Amino acid sequence: MNKSLVLYIVLIGILIGGDCVNYPQEIFQQLKEKGYKLTPQREKMIETLCKYQGHFISVEQLWEIIRQTYQSIHITTIYRNLEVLEKASLVHKIYVDGMYKYGLKVESSHHHHMICKQCGKTKTIDFCPLQEIHMGSGMKEFTVTDHTFELYGYCNQCKNLKQKGE
Repeated sequence: MNKSLVLYIVLIGILIGGDCVNYPQEIFQQLKEKGYKLTPQREKMIETLCKYQGHFISVEQLWEIIRQTYQSIHITTIYRNLEVLEKASLVHKIYVDGMYKYGLKVESSHHHHMICKQCGKTKTIDFCPLQEIHMGSGMKEFTVTDHTFELYGYCNQCKNLKQKGE
């Protein structure tokens, strides 16, 4: 990943991370309550994801940021820790543009997302369209056991940058 992209990601994190001051402590507590240890690398990962609250970031982006503090951290450590956070129901995992991206779960209620394909910014969709889809499609011969619903596009800021040719 090039340095300008890492800088952009860090700046976005600084801009949106202000409302996340106490949130890492809540995540640390939930992790301990679920029987997981809080390693320094895991702590840094949670703090980083918290700084990007409202955005989904890739494993590689997360790794680049954490390597600034822990230079010897291997990307497999990032994958393993994300798996732990996912099992503990503390992160969302989405698939966009051929890769998985992650973000901390903030709301405990059932919801979906609109996701910017450029910067990863997310907006919560506070309702679930599954019931309307189920009723309108005649799905009587099909039992839904799980689902995801994400809308992908470009946030206004990224759309404006694309239009300006930046």
